[in-house]
Amino acid sequence: MALFAFWGGLALYAGCFILKFGRFKVFWVAKMNTPHPFLPHQFTRNLLIMKISFFVFYLTLLTTALCAQEKAGASRFPLTLTLFTESVSLPDFHNTFSPPNWGVRIGTEIPWRSSENGRLFQTFNVGYYRHKGLQQGLYFSSELGYRHFFGNLFADATLGGGYLRLVSELPQYESANEGFRKTSTAIGKFMPTLGLGLGYRIGEVSLFTRYEAFGEMPINHQGVPVLPHSALHLGARFQPSGK
Repeated sequence: MALFAFWGGLALYAGCFILKFGRFKVFWVAKMNTPHPFLPHQFTRNLLIMKISFFVFYLTLLTTALCAQEKAGASRFPLTLTLFTESVSLPDFHNTFSPPNWGVRIGTEIPWRSSENGRLFQTFNVGYYRHKGLQQGLYFSSELGYRHFFGNLFADATLGGGYLRLVSELPQYESANEGFRKTSTAIGKFMPTLGLGLGYRIGEVSLFTRYEAFGEMPINHQGVPVLPHSALHLGARFQPSGK
């Protein structure tokens, strides 16, 4: 039931953001004062909707974690640390290191179901990155994943979402009665995620690399619902329980 509650809350959270931004056309202006659609702005009269949706989303995360902890008993959760580079691109490696935009992520995971060679799990993450000259992002995310073991080797896949708080490094403007007016550089977005990883287990430590596609949505530009990002992670997971 906790798993259904989580995904139901995630769907509600995404819906609140779509309703929030779907009726507005917003622009940001770069140094040449040229309108650009990639970073829409937050409207003051919609701030309450964002706060309510954020609260509902993380209430479901807390409920999920508590239910899983009760089921797992006194077992300790692992700690995951990663260093990653981010780019604004479709899911490929074309702009991953040109130039690199570094970020860090810390998280944990809870098991839903485990077998000799596999594990169904839920992640909880906090991350930060800086895309130089464009934006800084702080996010909270959770993903449902499956990991399969081939001896000490393993591969996993995850699907989830979260809240992405963006701060633009460029001046921000919104449409007004007589053109544009300056506004806040910070905005909240829904963040869908999809990830694939490979790694190797050495006792209680697992070393891995992970490719992740994530988005910021909605952007409401020429019918495009999401601005895609790519991230390549290198990390370690410290898990006393072994797998």
